[in-house]
Amino acid sequence: MSDRDRLRQRLVAGLAALQLDLPAAAIERLLAYVELANQEINRVMVERGHACVLQIPPNGEAVLDEYRDLEYAAEQLGKGLWASCNPIPCGD
Repeated sequence: MSDRDRLRQRLVAGLAALQLDLPAAAIERLLAYVELANQEINRVMVERGHACVLQIPPNGEAVLDEYRDLEYAAEQLGKGLWASCNPIPCGD
């Protein structure tokens, strides 16, 4: 059974969707975006300040600028990590 099939089995049927960012085989890891209630969980976590942007090429290039903008907005508004952590775990 493939990693993709195993991940799909772990999702609640009908409530979540899994979108893979390939080629996973080329870098020996699997990056997935999870959607729940028509919202991409990765995006929501960054937007709320609960996650930092980490992009490992070639995956994620299509959403990198958007995610960085969301992270910057969360920082400016003092959301999530930006309000709770000292020092902030996100950084270049």
